[in-house]
Amino acid sequence: MNKPLRFNIELGRTKPVNIRNEQVRCPFCDRSKLTDILDTSGHIIWLMNKYPVLDKTWPTVIIETETDEGEFSTLPADQAARILQFGLDKWRETRERKEFKSVLFFKNTDTCLAVPSATLTAKL
Repeated sequence: MNKPLRFNIELGRTKPVNIRNEQVRCPFCDRSKLTDILDTSGHIIWLMNKYPVLDKTWPTVIIETETDEGEFSTLPADQAARILQFGLDKWRETRERKEFKSVLFFKNTDTCLAVPSATLTAKL
């Protein structure tokens, strides 16, 4: 039987709240402090999510821009296409791994107001 992904509120509480408090710096904005990087393509970075909120998953994040450019919808079409292609490639690679039951690829709106990102999460 398929089991749903479960949001873990306790894990979510460890995440910096920079949307409501602009004094808190987004953990993905300072590229020099990023860790657990899985792959890059130009300015696009795929890394492990420091603040996972889903139980029993392999949580990753794709950082889409190298500066505080704002919203994905305002990016030039060629840059947006490169980001989407990178994300789809990583989604396909992750789907091929046998240890995962399913793989989700979705667009974030709450990670940081300044740095667009997406999430790739694989269910263990």
